[in-house]
Amino acid sequence: MHESAHLAEALSGLLFEDENGWFLPAYQALAGLSAEQAARSPGEKFNSPWAIVRHMSYWMEFILLRLRGEDPKAMLGEDWLPLPDPASESAWAADQQRLREVTGELAEAVRAWDESLIRR
Repeated sequence: MHESAHLAEALSGLLFEDENGWFLPAYQALAGLSAEQAARSPGEKFNSPWAIVRHMSYWMEFILLRLRGEDPKAMLGEDWLPLPDPASESAWAADQQRLREVTGELAEAVRAWDESLIRR
């Protein structure tokens, strides 16, 4: 397997495959959480699952934009965006979907890398 394909599979696999061998995939950890539950922080100085989903999406998109030669800071703003208030099921579903989409986009961008450009 080419290194770029291996990196792409690791990127999406660690988040979305049923059995990745390391830890519970993100989509399984989030399954069944309502918007209210996802918005709840486990304690002071901790982030809610929803905030973490948004943060993960931000950094996936940040890297993707940099790979495309665009300025992510100008386009994305802050990396810890406030949650919608009130929390809605549709907004929670949309943020989970965005994480899936941007992870897939980044994995495909990595898969397409020229192998000669990857340092070994």
